[in-house]
Amino acid sequence: MKNSKVLGLVLLALLIYSTAALGDLIDDAEEDAAPIIKEESESDKISKEKKEIKNQSNEGKSKKSRKKIRRKSQKNEPIHINSDGDSSYSRNSRIMTLRKNVLITKGDIRFQSDRAKIFQGEEEKIEKVEVNGNVRMSRFSSDEEQNISARSKKAIYDNKKGTVVLTGNPRIWRGGNLITGKVITYEIDTEIIRVKKAQGMMNPEEFQDGTK
Repeated sequence: MKNSKVLGLVLLALLIYSTAALGDLIDDAEEDAAPIIKEESESDKISKEKKEIKNQSNEGKSKKSRKKIRRKSQKNEPIHINSDGDSSYSRNSRIMTLRKNVLITKGDIRFQSDRAKIFQGEEEKIEKVEVNGNVRMSRFSSDEEQNISARSKKAIYDNKKGTVVLTGNPRIWRGGNLITGKVITYEIDTEIIRVKKAQGMMNPEEFQDGTK
């Protein structure tokens, strides 16, 4: 009987000790797990921030890309001509002459004048257009700041070079800015404006002084 009581006390002591030890193990496990959970949370946060930065960078590149292709290239656009007066064509010189309310268009570029000469090259391709008298040139864009409007007595459009040379009191407006000079050259694809003896106001990045 006495031995049974002793055995019972021993078993009770072992049970209490085991329960306490198990509790300590659970507490240690929770303490060890806490930093891991926190570390994963910080890692997720850093990953999310990197993803947001990457998306913003891609968005910025996309905007720049859209800005560069603001206008469609005019190189392959056909040239359309029209006039209200008599027209003539010389087969030997390959020159067509237009008179009265002349209208010439190529893509989004528009010329209006009193007279015009169309110079053709091989295979009857138009190489150059010369307009004279009350010359008006315009080019419109979805961005109003990039609208082009010009006035002069004479303008020569070189189809191969993709340039328009304005002479005879030339004036050109872009986005509300006016500039005048002795000779104004407008490059169609690059939209660069070159001016000899320039006057007026314009952002220096938008034109180049051609006095040299």
